[in-house]
Amino acid sequence: MRLFAIFLLTTGATIATANNGISEQTDWANDDLVIRRRLVEAAASPSPSTSLSPSPSPSPSTSPSPSPSQSPSPSQSPSPSPSPSPSPSQSPSPSPSPVCTCTHGTAAEGADCTSDGEICTDCDTAYNLNDDDTCNANVCVCYHGTEAVASDGTCVTDDEEICTACNDGYTLATSDDTCNANTCTCSDGTEAVASDGTCLTDDTEICTACNDGYTLENSICNANTCTCSGGTEAVASDGSCVTDGDEICTECNAGYNLESNSTCTVIICAENQYVVSNACEDCASGTTNAAGDDAPGVDTTCEVTYCEADEYVRDHVCTTCTLGKTNTLGDDASGDATHCDVSFVPTTVTLSGMDDAVVSANRALVMDALEDAVCNSPTWLIPRASANLSPVALAAAEGGACSLVAIGRRL
Repeated sequence: MRLFAIFLLTTGATIATANNGISEQTDWANDDLVIRRRLVEAAASPSPSTSLSPSPSPSPSTSPSPSPSQSPSPSQSPSPSPSPSPSPSQSPSPSPSPVCTCTHGTAAEGADCTSDGEICTDCDTAYNLNDDDTCNANVCVCYHGTEAVASDGTCVTDDEEICTACNDGYTLATSDDTCNANTCTCSDGTEAVASDGTCLTDDTEICTACNDGYTLENSICNANTCTCSGGTEAVASDGSCVTDGDEICTECNAGYNLESNSTCTVIICAENQYVVSNACEDCASGTTNAAGDDAPGVDTTCEVTYCEADEYVRDHVCTTCTLGKTNTLGDDASGDATHCDVSFVPTTVTLSGMDDAVVSANRALVMDALEDAVCNSPTWLIPRASANLSPVALAAAEGGACSLVAIGRRL
């Protein structure tokens, strides 16, 4: 460009304008301002018929001759102007284009970037394009766990339930990223639930409490096992075995008693009882047995009571024979009644000299003698002391073959 400008300044140029048909030759060395103006106008309004070309160098034969009065001299020859030649870079610069940014997406460019600042045309995952062409973070919810967030790109849809983790008792559904409540079972108690976080694994048997008869172990209700010596042990299924490993009876075998603490104890027979079919029975009259027979054991018996000598059986009890009578030993007290034999027959019973006090002291003896005696004696001599003799004794004496003779007293 510089060489071209020097050429124009030293040799001159011709600008032809086809629109007005005017041809003008200018000495560029003397008026470079005109050249600049022409160049600017030509660049701003180009025309097919307008051409800008340097004029041919004048030949020696056609160059104008100086007048005699103005003959050129070496000192008077024109010198080129030091002004720089105009170039297209010296045209006015356009205004700078606006610069757009977008923190969470794609910044606008070109015609879309209308002003400096945050202008987005598209947003990153988990962000949404707002009405003001900015990218806002999506907001998610999660009712039973941890909601997805925009910062890590998990909240892909604004205002949706999207979970990344669930609370205890809930499981993350892969189909829709929501937390679904776990469902647990418990065969013999109370199942765990999601709401309190106890149902940790979905579709699993997890218990929080057990029915009577069961014990909670590792979140499972196991049936209790009870024992019973002498009866039927309690079981889990009906809730009677309330403590695992305890001795708990619900009923007892024959010969045992069910105690208040649910245990069975052996029945021990009392004195004069014996065992019949694992139960204590009273001995029959006239028989005896020592205490201590074990009811659950084998049957036992009572022993017969045999009377001693001079005893007889009266109401299954060995009774001493009365005065004047005897009996051999061995009467079976469990059998029928026996009697004593008469050893002698008194011909006279003399109670004379006995006052009422003596008779009263021997009243029982006199009564037995009169009631049991066989009146072979012709005469019974007794005092008439009715206050001291029973009516039975008097009636027996008076109504029998015996006659009553009073000695010392009137009848």
